[in-house]
Amino acid sequence: MDDAARRYPLSQKMPAGQALLLILRRLFETMEANEAGLREGLDPESLHDFRVAVRRTRCAFGQVENVLPAPVLVSFRPRFAWLGQVTGATRDMDVYLLRFCAYRDSLPETARDDLEPLHHFLLRQQKRERRKMLRSLDTRRYGDLLRDWKAFLETGPDPAASPPGAALPVRETADARIIIAFRRVMRKGKAIDIDSPASALHELRIACKKLRYLVEFFQSLYPPGRIRKAIRDLKILQDSLGSFQDLQVQTDSLRRFAAQMADEGPVPAKTLLAMGMLIGDLHRHQGRTREEFGERFDKFSRKPNRRIWTQTFRSTGEKNGG
Repeated sequence: MDDAARRYPLSQKMPAGQALLLILRRLFETMEANEAGLREGLDPESLHDFRVAVRRTRCAFGQVENVLPAPVLVSFRPRFAWLGQVTGATRDMDVYLLRFCAYRDSLPETARDDLEPLHHFLLRQQKRERRKMLRSLDTRRYGDLLRDWKAFLETGPDPAASPPGAALPVRETADARIIIAFRRVMRKGKAIDIDSPASALHELRIACKKLRYLVEFFQSLYPPGRIRKAIRDLKILQDSLGSFQDLQVQTDSLRRFAAQMADEGPVPAKTLLAMGMLIGDLHRHQGRTREEFGERFDKFSRKPNRRIWTQTFRSTGEKNGG
């Protein structure tokens, strides 16, 4: 059994409300398990895993919203969005520091040491953002969020206040939501051509991520072989889109970092030149990744792959449409 299936052990006829509560509890357990490490700051993966759990929780709010009472969504949606926001900048700095050696090694040997001022800048920024994050996590706002969310997960929603979707068998809900999300991916992907802006690929990436989360939430309900194939093919497409978006963000960020460094004081000309070379390399890599995307999506959208998705998730999805 795959990790996701073990993490969310669901049964076919379990009420959707009960199943979603189990999923949300597991995600909160991941948050709790990583909070101490996040605060210590010794392992960047603690913050990463914490943020993934927050992001998956927010996905559950949006993609399976017909299962939770409206007041629950109204209360917790903006609060988890805030939590994602206040932890984001620190994670960004962690990632840039993790990438720094690769940045350095991508340059000609004679220019590698010229990037050192960028390294010092990233270290300073990471410390600043980390202090800001910890201040946010020490606020009453964060403490109230943890307390209120934990109380909700322990008691569950009031059955009388739950929407009708909460009583449906979870397999019906999973089929419907996954096939709708799949069709959204297909629709967005087919609309992309050579002239489409980077934002169109970013939107498709988000749609793919939501689809992936849904499939992993409900993975234990489906035949392992089929579900592994669906996830594997989706991951290949996701990786292509993720690389394209990451390269876009990196080039934009490096330009911004250069301006911020100049605001803080004089920056060696060789450092700015090295950063320009790095931006050029990333831009060229992004161009190649853009070309690869077309091939990846063509493969993902072929009839045999579409058939796997529609046959696996068709029972309720075909009735409810997308």
